[in-house]
Amino acid sequence: CRLPEDSGWHANDSLLAQSSEHNASILQFLPELDANDTNLRQHRCFIRVNDSLQACSDWVFDTEEFDSTLVTELGLVCDNSHWATVISTCSFAGILVGIMLSGLLADWLGRRVTLIVTMWLLTGAQVAGLFAVSVAYTATVRFFVGLGALSSSTVVYVMILELVGPRARHHVTAAFGYGWSVGTAIVALVAYLTRSWRNYAIASLVPTVALLLLVHLPCMAPETPRWLLSRGRKRAAGRIVHQMLLDNGRTGEQARAAVKELLGDSGDEEDDGKAAASDGRHSMRRSLGLLARSPRLLLRYGIIGIDWFLVAAIYYGISMGAKNLPGSIFVTSCLIGIVDLPSYLIMHLAADRLGRKTTFIGAASGSGLALVGLAIANHLAKDLTWLIIALSLLGKMLNSTAFAIIYIWTGELYATNMRSSGLSTSSMCARFGTLFAPLLGNIRDFIPGEFGPLVSYAVFAGSSFLAAAISFAVPETRGVAIPDSVEDLINNNRLEADEAEEAGAAGADLLAKEEKT
Repeated sequence: CRLPEDSGWHANDSLLAQSSEHNASILQFLPELDANDTNLRQHRCFIRVNDSLQACSDWVFDTEEFDSTLVTELGLVCDNSHWATVISTCSFAGILVGIMLSGLLADWLGRRVTLIVTMWLLTGAQVAGLFAVSVAYTATVRFFVGLGALSSSTVVYVMILELVGPRARHHVTAAFGYGWSVGTAIVALVAYLTRSWRNYAIASLVPTVALLLLVHLPCMAPETPRWLLSRGRKRAAGRIVHQMLLDNGRTGEQARAAVKELLGDSGDEEDDGKAAASDGRHSMRRSLGLLARSPRLLLRYGIIGIDWFLVAAIYYGISMGAKNLPGSIFVTSCLIGIVDLPSYLIMHLAADRLGRKTTFIGAASGSGLALVGLAIANHLAKDLTWLIIALSLLGKMLNSTAFAIIYIWTGELYATNMRSSGLSTSSMCARFGTLFAPLLGNIRDFIPGEFGPLVSYAVFAGSSFLAAAISFAVPETRGVAIPDSVEDLINNNRLEADEAEEAGAAGADLLAKEEKT
């Protein structure tokens, strides 16, 4: 609490005593701390006036790391401390709503339009966030920041996935991950340089505005030809493919020939959305209806959703201990971002060589084994600190690899006219997984004794093994052409089933012939 005006130190009060006189005023007006700090809240939230305790109305904050934060400006301490959680919850709610809405809009209106809308929303919310008028205002702004931030990044990932061929998907996914890791580290650097929440907000607004301007340029963020083709807009798709070929060094004649080979004579038709309006083949309603009648696809997407849930819960559960690491919060936050770089490197090297399915199962299983070793080491070899740290980092790194590969795997499993919705739904499963991360990470708090950590790591390991086991039922997508519609997916499944049936029949005939001979 800030000392009262009659103390003589009200205007120049500080967290630490500046002199013996200042210390005497602190002892006079603030409740004392006992040896066990049992009255710590009373010491921080009450002031002694005329031998009675009164709730504080003004506070002195530690400015060693930050000059000002939303907590200090809005006074979110003591009886108001729960409002900080409310603001964070509103941000999380915005992420959930944004992921779902952006997925539906991207499949309905297009990737480019949705990206522009979400970037405008994010920019406007960040500008509004420069003013902390009240808790309700800040919570509302954070909701829209969350709504625009992750939804725009999800749409961007869908766009880059659809703008490249099968052999380049793992490259762009790895680049996306590298950028995410480096960006996380840069956040810590910007926070270190600004030290004020408003200065940080201004600094973070600069790249947002730059991206907002860039996404309006068709050459920087074109609509994906795959989505245009799925909507029957062949001529628009042809123009974009033609420009992409020219940008990659093809001559005009080569580009026109390639577009004609891709689209055929139908590429000359005036069908930019007119035919799509009357053609319901690829509509969302029809796709959902076909999907509901395909148990195999429902099982496949259900498993992918569970994988996202489990991997996210493990990832954030393991990461919970980062805030308790010694040292500067800026260094710790920077390391949290950098530590994921090896994970994306592993994914980058293995995704095309081993395949998406094998990489995910291997990474999830390896993470489970590392966590089993961590549970054993924590129980039997507590003195081997280096071993415990190494196993913990190995488990998190392999879990991050599984998290990275599941992005590209999921994007390739969904048809073009449902890809954004499918990826958004899967990402939403991950957000629900983060709700269970605190419970998984703190199971040891509910189980007293030395078996608490053992059970905690065992739950993490079991979840990793479960994610790996159920993924055997999901097909490999390495080098496979991305399906444009749910009809293509169903036809591919029928073809796979027919081939399996023919292979089984051929094997039975061969076995029968061998028995006769």
